[in-house]
Amino acid sequence: MKRLFLFLFLYLFLPKSVLAENTPESDYQYQLSQYRRFYAEYQIYKKDYQANRTLDNEQKALQSAESAIIARERTRSSFVRMLRQSITSANATHPLIQEGLNRADELTNYYLTQADIAASIETQKDLAEYNSTYQLRVKTNQTSLDILQVINKLAYLISFRQKLDQQFAILKPQIEPKTNLALVANGLEEIKLEQDKIDQNLDLITTQLTTYADQSYGRENAYSKITYSLGQIQYSERRIAERLIDFDKNYVDR
Repeated sequence: MKRLFLFLFLYLFLPKSVLAENTPESDYQYQLSQYRRFYAEYQIYKKDYQANRTLDNEQKALQSAESAIIARERTRSSFVRMLRQSITSANATHPLIQEGLNRADELTNYYLTQADIAASIETQKDLAEYNSTYQLRVKTNQTSLDILQVINKLAYLISFRQKLDQQFAILKPQIEPKTNLALVANGLEEIKLEQDKIDQNLDLITTQLTTYADQSYGRENAYSKITYSLGQIQYSERRIAERLIDFDKNYVDR
């Protein structure tokens, strides 16, 4: 019983960073520090060029802009890899999980490709054309990133649901013979009800994410609905966990 309680406590109350180690995190921190350094240098050289428009200052500004862009895209790619690793670490099974992994791979490749393209920036015209082309994908990429972060949260909820189901399967043969007890019967009924609610909210989130990806306006409201559905799943899992702990503590023969 103590082991079951500890398992449920860890999954319900500890931060996910404690539960799952994200190995790409150090790379992301490194890339982020590089981007901050190169961006700070760019701001200095840009200011110098604006104050004194010499060819030398122009080249320094362009070179620093190129370095900052490359570092930015590598940082974004690293962040997506970190999200992907987090999703994978949850060991959850659901169609949305695979969709998230596919989105992560696409985004990672896009940002790395953009870093390679930025390496060819030599003139102000090159820089302007790069930025103009890049802006065409900004909203699409942000949508994918938003969806990825939802799927990352969802992956751990699904994983916990699967572990709850495993624990329930272990306890159920010992609990079902005692359904003549009102508390046991009610507890089993509540577990079934909350399981159904989780399935309904998973279906709802699938629809909500599709709608979110297609929307060009009203996204804050759409994202709030997704967040609410995630909260409903977490609440249902807490209720199931409480019932399982009660069963294990009070109705399992030792």
